[in-house]
Amino acid sequence: MKKFFTFALALVLSVSFAFAQSVNEGQVTILKTHVNGFTINVPKVDAKTANAAVTEYLADKGLVKPKTEDKYNAYRAQKFSYIGDGTYDIFFKAVQKGKKQDVSTDIIFICSLGNMNTISSSNDATATSNIKNIVSKFPRAIEKYQLKQRIEEIKKEIEAANKEKEKTDKEIQKLQEQIAKATEKQDALNRQLEQANTMLRNFTID
Repeated sequence: MKKFFTFALALVLSVSFAFAQSVNEGQVTILKTHVNGFTINVPKVDAKTANAAVTEYLADKGLVKPKTEDKYNAYRAQKFSYIGDGTYDIFFKAVQKGKKQDVSTDIIFICSLGNMNTISSSNDATATSNIKNIVSKFPRAIEKYQLKQRIEEIKKEIEAANKEKEKTDKEIQKLQEQIAKATEKQDALNRQLEQANTMLRNFTID
């Protein structure tokens, strides 16, 4: 119960953190070049989890498996209607900050029309708004991913518990069989004892 309560509380806290985060636009670095990008910080999440969650989220939205470029997940020449009608080079990476209780992760997102001609609020306000909308959903996508991971963990724990129960049931059955045999033997010996005592009481020597 305590473990469940802790898990439930963690979910509530993560939801509140997710809604509190905002998307920042500014200069980021990729392939030794400064370009326009978008960043959101997600607290209480490590980079590995964030990377897996965002990759899964973008795959659900239709982006194919990315390649790795300069530590970014790179989606080259992709159609992505959530941003606009064009063909885009899309990059993102998760950068971890802090450790343990103070851990958080910056997710950096870049969208280019090609040749690192990146989208910004100054050259495409509509696409920028769409990008910010997508990036703002990353914390919730991470929460969903973590929940799915926890569900898988619980399933494994249930499977382990079932195996332990089956093992215990077999041990109980074996003990019950041993008890039944011992009881049967005890009953037989008691009958023999009663017969022997009866014979002794009736025993006479002329």
